[in-house]
Amino acid sequence: MTKTLAHKITQRREELGLKFAHVAVACDVSEAAVRCWETGDYRPRDEKLPALAKVLKLKVSELVGA
Repeated sequence: MTKTLAHKITQRREELGLKFAHVAVACDVSEAAVRCWETGDYRPRDEKLPALAKVLKLKVSELVGA
């Protein structure tokens, strides 16, 4: 079973011990946006994916891939 993007973001952020604020600053978005990404209410915009992958110490392909 493939993990959803929201689940990957949540799991990796928690593994690294990062707070919503840290991810938000790294991606130049609000903490509310990060929360919405993690609940699956919204998907990160494509231009935010490289910064998100970097803060989560993943490749973009690992983040959005199966």
